[in-house]
Amino acid sequence: MAVLPSLPLGSQTNIRLKSNANILESSFGGPSQRNAKMGDRWTLEVVCRPMRAAQANPVITALLQGLSEKLIARVPQPGFEIGSPGNPVVSGAGQAGSSLTISGFTPGYQIRNGQFFSIVAGGVRYLHRVRADATANGSGAAVVQFLPMLKVSPPAGSVCEFAEPKIEGLVDGAEQGWTVGLVANVGLTFKINEAQ
Repeated sequence: MAVLPSLPLGSQTNIRLKSNANILESSFGGPSQRNAKMGDRWTLEVVCRPMRAAQANPVITALLQGLSEKLIARVPQPGFEIGSPGNPVVSGAGQAGSSLTISGFTPGYQIRNGQFFSIVAGGVRYLHRVRADATANGSGAAVVQFLPMLKVSPPAGSVCEFAEPKIEGLVDGAEQGWTVGLVANVGLTFKINEAQ
């Protein structure tokens, strides 16, 4: 599995969620309904600021690896002071749906609406976005509401990455290239689709 190195400051990142839901249309003119289903997936689309070859080469190598194996990349969180979340983990097995009881936070840690985090369950990362503010209690536990809903029930003790959330996925398409411009600056664009 490849890990994407840090990207240059000023790179543009587009983050999208592709819903697996379907729309149920009434044949008698009634209201439409959205039928939510598991399987929503995130996409990270990046346009890198031009960089020197020495900085670009490790990024290019990781992207080329990502054509044949999974790639892990950090998810940017502009506007959030992440602080020190502690060492959050899933608290208790058998949880499902769109909320989790998580322990191991720094007591009093503020989890913010819109904040990303990833859960490592069974060796696979799943990316989620918090949908309601929460505060860790004095024991460092909190119930975190998020979207999309869980795709698997994470085992107790599964790591929750709040300090540096990551997407785990595949480089989009069957090829990856780069542009060498003036003064040997390298331009890169790429897309990573969440694998699971």
